[in-house]
Amino acid sequence: MRKNTKTWPMVLACLNLTLVSCAVEIDPFLGSGAYAVDGMVDELEFTGYATIAAQTGDAALKRLMAVRASKLDAYRLAAEYVYGIYLDSNTTVGSLVVGEDEFSSRVEGVIMGAELVRVEPVSEDTYATTVALSRQQIENIRREYIRSL
Repeated sequence: MRKNTKTWPMVLACLNLTLVSCAVEIDPFLGSGAYAVDGMVDELEFTGYATIAAQTGDAALKRLMAVRASKLDAYRLAAEYVYGIYLDSNTTVGSLVVGEDEFSSRVEGVIMGAELVRVEPVSEDTYATTVALSRQQIENIRREYIRSL
């Protein structure tokens, strides 16, 4: 059976056109490695979660601590978006078999001016807290971070 070599250039051209049409906006503050998901969105929301059962203390304190933990989780997500996340990975291979695979992550930064959108129970044991940052706030935070380097 003979391969049709004339169709491959057409397939590659269509694939290239499809990929070019899916271009993303390059973030002007972090350089060519950072991309904005949607340039039309004026505000981004970050939702953190925490369970009541994982907290310590009596029932009322557990609820309060779950709300606080979910708020901190939301701020952590915002910091990951604004500053990025540091990943560390270590894989050990012996006799061509993965022996150990370790990952750790870290995020560090200052989130200023976030709006607390809502705090709500999403089940009998879980709270969700949503905070929001405008694009302008994110750009200002990034600008100040870059300036401090």
